[in-house]
Amino acid sequence: MRGLCININNHQESTFHPLGNFLNPALALLGQDLRKLPSG
Repeated sequence: MRGLCININNHQESTFHPLGNFLNPALALLGQDLRKLPSG
């Protein structure tokens, strides 16, 4: 059972790592755009 958990975790990391690499720059750009907007 423990080996199965490790396999699932490794699969999730390999699946979501490229997604995180794509989202991080997108979120950074979105944060910059939100800071440029006048608040309120």
